[in-house]
Amino acid sequence: MLSFGSIINIRQLLILGMKEEHLYICAVILGLAAAYFLLQPIVMWFIQIGAQGALTYMITSLLLMVVLLSIKGFFELSLPTDIENGLMKHTLQGLAGFGLFIMVINIWGRIRSKQKRAVKALFFVLSIYKFQRLVDLTGGHCILPRDEGV
Repeated sequence: MLSFGSIINIRQLLILGMKEEHLYICAVILGLAAAYFLLQPIVMWFIQIGAQGALTYMITSLLLMVVLLSIKGFFELSLPTDIENGLMKHTLQGLAGFGLFIMVINIWGRIRSKQKRAVKALFFVLSIYKFQRLVDLTGGHCILPRDEGV
């Protein structure tokens, strides 16, 4: 069991009516606060670079792990250690495989969007070239069709 005896004198806290469980709760709250303030800049960076998909994946993975562990604790399941380890192993492998799948889909989408932009740029360059040839053929005068309705 974790001992805070070297940091805080538990006997003095017991005199004040505080139990050791209260100290653990305070330690968890302080740990959560530290993690919150350490992770907040990272989350803001993910939002700034537009990586909402990565954030969604991380939150979904965390939620799945919490639900998995909560079900075991809530129903007080006493599974054999090998089944429990296997369940955790397969859950983590499934999360890793799903993350890899999402990554491949995102990379494929980026490659496709870059190809579409390259094709648009190529058509733009070709249209400028075609316009330049039209100007050259007309002796330097640009003859554009007029809109008769105006």
